[in-house]
Amino acid sequence: MSLLARRYATALFQVAESSGATSAVLQDLDRLHALLGSIEGSSFLRDPDVGRSKLEATLRRAVEGGHAITKNALGVILQRRRENVLPELAAELRAMAQDQAGEAVAVVETARPLAQDDQAALREQLTRLTGKRIVLDLRDNPDLLGGVRVRVGNTLYDGSLLGELLALQQTLLQASSSASRTVS
Repeated sequence: MSLLARRYATALFQVAESSGATSAVLQDLDRLHALLGSIEGSSFLRDPDVGRSKLEATLRRAVEGGHAITKNALGVILQRRRENVLPELAAELRAMAQDQAGEAVAVVETARPLAQDDQAALREQLTRLTGKRIVLDLRDNPDLLGGVRVRVGNTLYDGSLLGELLALQQTLLQASSSASRTVS
């Protein structure tokens, strides 16, 4: 997340919270994010051949019928020519709203899908570790070989077989480099 996107999201979150409009603003930003998240939308945003007026009109149309706070925030972003923060804005605002509500999203990667019992046990363990209500974002990643890798915010819990093998590889590389230095 860029620092600039975080600043805009923080300001927008404060205004939306004080007006009781966080949910409406999040819905507007999700709509905008869906547009910009598509391949066509992201290339449109970066295309230097797209005229400024066409870019602004398209983005304003995406939030048409949305909350006034969203429209005003978009107007400020466009006026300052900071539309590059838009793809990150919805995710950052959602994270702030979840944090305010005492929730955290845990991105869980496993080699195979987790059973319901395992999901519940993992959610309970992460709740104890973080002190927050956990929402699991489950993803399959066969490259892990086995085990689980979890990211909650900026913290990574790696209990995967791949993580163990990489740690072992680093240990062996360090041991061999220190052994070659003592021989020399």
